[in-house]
Amino acid sequence: MDPHGHVYAATGLDIQGAGAGTGIYRSTDNGETWQPINTGLTDTTITDLAVYPNGTLLAATRNGGVHRSTDGGDSWHPINTGLPSLTVTALAVTEEGFVFAGTDQGIYRSTRAIATAAEDETALPDGFALAQNYPNPFNPATTIRYALPEAAEVRLTVYDALGREVKRLVDGLRVAGEHEVVFEGQGLPSGVYMYRLTAGGVTQTRRMVLMK
Repeated sequence: MDPHGHVYAATGLDIQGAGAGTGIYRSTDNGETWQPINTGLTDTTITDLAVYPNGTLLAATRNGGVHRSTDGGDSWHPINTGLPSLTVTALAVTEEGFVFAGTDQGIYRSTRAIATAAEDETALPDGFALAQNYPNPFNPATTIRYALPEAAEVRLTVYDALGREVKRLVDGLRVAGEHEVVFEGQGLPSGVYMYRLTAGGVTQTRRMVLMK
């Protein structure tokens, strides 16, 4: 069920793995009636169907790969770049929105959070960027923002004026888009601190001032 209360059903293979499906159906009256919603699907034999809290739908197909809908199933678009096989039998998604697709040639993971991303990707940042913290000077906390044009392993670390590591704010995989993290300066002396972003082979450093 999606956020609007719509219910979805998929048709696929029979228990022996044979036959063909007739696509995906949607009910807006709690299952009393159903209507087909297959516009854009390149294959109507559905092997897995996922509905996410924001309303994004993902469908795995026997011969058409993975399709996504961001309009409640009114239209579907294939998202198969990088998949060596269009025979997809299962889907799984992480909390960050990365999608795993099980195919007849192995399991593959999306390079960005396609389970939650909109169809129009023009809003993604043009490159890796580290913004100036705000406020600056600060006491006791400040916000650091950074941008990723694609999913990447990210490390964001704060150093003191002597180059000693003070705190690691981020250390792990992050999705494409704008991010922010709060740095707390309690217990630290006043002075100049550096914060460094390393992601996608790019390193950027900025300076901030803790003033008590």
